[in-house]
Amino acid sequence: PITEQIYEWERNPYYWGVDPAGNQLPYIDHISMILTGDKEVLNLKAIAGEIDFQHRHIEMAKVPVIRENADKCKCSVKFWPTPGGAQAGLTINLSYGLGGTTEHPLVYDVDLEIQKWLTNKDFRIALSQAVDRQRINEVVFLGLGTVSQGGFIKGHPFYPGDDYQYKYTAQDIAESNRILDGLGLDKKDSDGFRLRSDGSGDTLLMELSYIANYFIDSESIAELTKEDFEKIGIKVFLKAEDVKLYADRRANND
Repeated sequence: PITEQIYEWERNPYYWGVDPAGNQLPYIDHISMILTGDKEVLNLKAIAGEIDFQHRHIEMAKVPVIRENADKCKCSVKFWPTPGGAQAGLTINLSYGLGGTTEHPLVYDVDLEIQKWLTNKDFRIALSQAVDRQRINEVVFLGLGTVSQGGFIKGHPFYPGDDYQYKYTAQDIAESNRILDGLGLDKKDSDGFRLRSDGSGDTLLMELSYIANYFIDSESIAELTKEDFEKIGIKVFLKAEDVKLYADRRANND
């Protein structure tokens, strides 16, 4: 079972599939995977050359060390692009507060003020232009990433074109502040954070959740994003979640 320390796959010698040259598939006779509950242990095994192949959970911060030890551990590091999406991206819940039914009601009380801003395009543009994506690229991805929107990459048939791929990706704090002021979020508390527009006098506070202890340094990404939002007076609290909980909450629109 997958929970055992050693998880092994044996090639089926009678498998019917062949490649165009007539070679029987699969090519690999045997796969043995070692269960490691600690990401650090996994990365140390990679540096020591104890792993033949590993895709996820190799930390970007370990890449220079692996390359320094390439001759000793007979390791090589390969990078290849994914066709779309992003390794670090900000996802806004556009359906916050929607979709609940009598049989399956939403498990949270809907804050209409939060809903108002999440569904406001100009507000989202202000958030996007507040983020210093290149700083995140340098700090978390060793400068090896590409700053863009999370669409399909250039060369893909669904590539939207440069105008959309890079739209609102350059940091522009002055423009973000101008947009937010124009939306009526021009009043601030004593710490410089913007107040809600419902007349309550309370600070506008938003949740920024992320997956903790993942193969990407989501903690640093979230912290850097939080710092950028503070520059435009938007206060967020960071919420670290296990990947299973995060996926469940997202699927349930929680």
